[in-house]
Amino acid sequence: MTDLEGLVSVVISTRGRAELLLRAIGSVLAQTYGLLEIVVVVDGPDEETELALGGVHDDRLRWQVNGQSVGGSEARNVGVRAARGEWVAFLDDDDEWLPAKLERQVELLRSVAGPALVSCRIITRTPRGEFVGPEREPRPTEHLSEYLFRPAGRSRGERGCRPRLPSYRVSWPCTCPGTRA
Repeated sequence: MTDLEGLVSVVISTRGRAELLLRAIGSVLAQTYGLLEIVVVVDGPDEETELALGGVHDDRLRWQVNGQSVGGSEARNVGVRAARGEWVAFLDDDDEWLPAKLERQVELLRSVAGPALVSCRIITRTPRGEFVGPEREPRPTEHLSEYLFRPAGRSRGERGCRPRLPSYRVSWPCTCPGTRA
């Protein structure tokens, strides 16, 4: 990684979902923050996805195809190793971003000294409606790992979306929107 000041490297791993991938890429290209690159890692041979990527004519898009599938996590790591930006943002191939997402997150990143983790709420669309989660922000005294990585079986005081993430501790200072550092 070269660490070009202010550049955000958006890493997307994919396989066999060309149509969804193009939607995700479109949401990145529509960002109000323009200092970005998109690094797509196609996790194994996938002619349809390669053809779709070839139809995107934007110098900010780079991609590589793994010779064989290494799984989503390692494909993301491949993308991070190829990233040139100061910051890395992950986007799943079946998700899309609202237009000001990166602009707001970079503004927050620039306001803190040292390493930081920035996240945002998500809108989950289902046949039953839209759900925004999490419903609350971390409490000022709450350890970030308790907020993010609490096992799904324990109540977090919120309804709607709950990330199912591995339980490990975040050991660096983090600042989240709407909380005091």
